[in-house]
Amino acid sequence: KQSRLLLEKRKTTALKIKKIKAAKMLQKIARGAILRKSTHIKNAVSIQIQRKWRQHSELNRYKALLNATVEIQASWRRKSARKKALRMKLSVILLQTVFRCKKGKKCFDTIRSAAIAIQRLWRGYHDRTTNMQILIKNIPFQPKYEKVLLGLIAFQAMFRASQGREGIEVMHFAGTEIQKIWRGKMKRAVMVSLISTKLDLAATSIQKTWRSYCCEINFILTVVLSLKVQALVRGYFTRSKMRLQHDSATCVQAIFRGSSARNSTNAVAKSAAKKIQRLAKAYIAHKKVEEKIKVLQNFARVLIRKKKLRNLKLAILKLQSQHRGNAVRSKRSKKVRIAAKRVLEANARASEQPHMKLSKRTGVALLTLLTSTRLAEIMRAVQVLEISTRLSEKCCFKFAEAGAADVLYELMRTCNRSLPHVELLQLVLLTLQNVAFFSHLIYSIATNSSIEILIDLTQMFRDKEIVFCSAIRLINKICSIRNELLIQCGREENVKRLKGIYSISVRKSKITTTRKTSATTTRKPPAAAARKTSKRSVRSRKSMTSAIGASNDTDMQIAITTLEHILAIIEKLPTR
Repeated sequence: KQSRLLLEKRKTTALKIKKIKAAKMLQKIARGAILRKSTHIKNAVSIQIQRKWRQHSELNRYKALLNATVEIQASWRRKSARKKALRMKLSVILLQTVFRCKKGKKCFDTIRSAAIAIQRLWRGYHDRTTNMQILIKNIPFQPKYEKVLLGLIAFQAMFRASQGREGIEVMHFAGTEIQKIWRGKMKRAVMVSLISTKLDLAATSIQKTWRSYCCEINFILTVVLSLKVQALVRGYFTRSKMRLQHDSATCVQAIFRGSSARNSTNAVAKSAAKKIQRLAKAYIAHKKVEEKIKVLQNFARVLIRKKKLRNLKLAILKLQSQHRGNAVRSKRSKKVRIAAKRVLEANARASEQPHMKLSKRTGVALLTLLTSTRLAEIMRAVQVLEISTRLSEKCCFKFAEAGAADVLYELMRTCNRSLPHVELLQLVLLTLQNVAFFSHLIYSIATNSSIEILIDLTQMFRDKEIVFCSAIRLINKICSIRNELLIQCGREENVKRLKGIYSISVRKSKITTTRKTSATTTRKPPAAAARKTSKRSVRSRKSMTSAIGASNDTDMQIAITTLEHILAIIEKLPTR
């Protein structure tokens, strides 16, 4: 019995051991299958993520290339359109020049033929009269028939002249009627051709802009629809991908939780949780980046559309302005055409000759003024300086930098009362006045020797009104800007000289006013016949003389008042 019990125990223990081994083997096989399945799912998910990321990067690269190609195409088309417009403009200008040349030649031929006809008639008349006089002188006749013969000749001449005038009037009337009909026909034909060509050009330009606008709208609609389709497809793919990721993540979590529960290891659970959190955060961040990229894409597309519309508007405006300019140029008068031609010729001359620019001419004039000693060269240089300082502030600044005021003052000292020197003085004073017009450049003119030189000029040339008035103006400006020069002007010698000049000029102005009043009161009225014949010439001369005299009187009155003002300021000085 005991041996049987021991055998049965041994058998049961062997069966239990076999069962445990079989169970362990089954567990090992099941766990291996589960792990292989989980690794396969993980590999599939990682491959899907890599594929989607590469697809996204390639799509971005393709979009960048597409934008670059679109920009290149737009710039090329813009360049070709500009070339075409320039070609059209040059051809239109050439046609205009040919037509105008033809019209001018025709007008010249008509004038020439009319002049030849007039010369022919006049020469015939002159030859007839001379031949008749020679014939009268050579034929011998009695003196009692001389008056009769002369009367007959005069009567014949009058009769023939009346017949010739009637024939010429008839021919002139017929010629004018024919010319009027022919010119009307030619003008109508030209106007019809011009209107048809302009209408064709306007219609083609409008059709071109409208078709380009329709094509752009169709392209924008196709792009928007394709973007919507792409968004739907991408949404479907992302949703399916999210389902797969969600399923795989739940499967991984279940496997991981089972393994962690079986092995009861907290470290593995923590690392898995961290991995899941990291993956979730990365997914959320990727989603946010995608949303931001979509917003930026929408904004960029709106900007591109606005830019295209702006370029289209500018192109339409350029075409409109070109068409209106052509219309206005075709309707402008002959004087305006000649003025425009002169402006174009002047611009071309300025671009071909850069040495004739104002800045370079001023530089050359300053250099000649500082170095030359010839009167003709100095006169030309001062003329250039007067023009440049009158027209440009930069030239005035160059004048002040070069210190040309001292040279001009020294030049004024050497001048006498001859006509060339008077003209030179006028130009010098005008240049100084032009520089003194700018308040920050008056200091370059207000030198230490300027007051004495200007007072000498006023005393020497008090009968020359232009020199006198400009010198007084310069003294006023210089004294108002520097107190030292005002004190220098307030010396006893200078005050005596200024007072003498003031008294002489006042006396002279009174004498001229009294002479004018006496001349107006004692003027005799002209005869009736002379008034009828020379009415317009007398009026024009009166207006010109009165205008010149009034301007000179006003300049002298202003100069006298400024001199009185300077003397009043000098009297108020504390040193006096």
